[in-house]
Amino acid sequence: MLGGICSLIVIIELILPQSSTNKYIKSIAAVFMVIAIISPIPSLIKNIKFSIDSNNSLILDENFLIDINDQKRKLLEKNILSTLKIKDINVDVTLSVIVTSGEPKYVYATLYVNSFSGDEVEVVGIIKNVVKQYVSIDSDNISVIFGGKNE
Repeated sequence: MLGGICSLIVIIELILPQSSTNKYIKSIAAVFMVIAIISPIPSLIKNIKFSIDSNNSLILDENFLIDINDQKRKLLEKNILSTLKIKDINVDVTLSVIVTSGEPKYVYATLYVNSFSGDEVEVVGIIKNVVKQYVSIDSDNISVIFGGKNE
C-alpha cells in the first residue's frame, strides 16, 4: 500500500505543471503518505494488553508476557532442533524456563537423542555448543539423554 501511494505521488508531481496550486497538492499528498505510514500502528497496539495503575505506570498483562515468552521458547527449541538436524543429530528438545520480571531465564535444557552419527562424547559436545549458541545456560544445566524420549 505504501509503495502504491509513493508511486502515485511521484506520478502526480510529474504530471502537474509548476503552478501555485502545486505546493498545496504536494501537501495533501504528504498527508496521505503520513496516514499510510501510521495506519498499522493501532493494530499493533490492539494486540498488546496493558493497563495503567494509580501511579500512572504501565502494567503489561501477565498472560500476554507468558504467551510471548512461550513463543520465544518454542522458536528457540525449533532453531536448536534444525541446527542439530543439519549436523545429522536427530533430537527432541525441551527447554525449561523460569520468567522473572518479564524476562525469561532459561535454567535447564533436556535433549533426547534419537539418532546421530559419530562418537557419543563428541555428539554431547556438539549439542551443548549448539544449545549455548541460542540460550544463555550453563553446560551443567544441559542434559543429553541417548535413546530417544520415553513417552
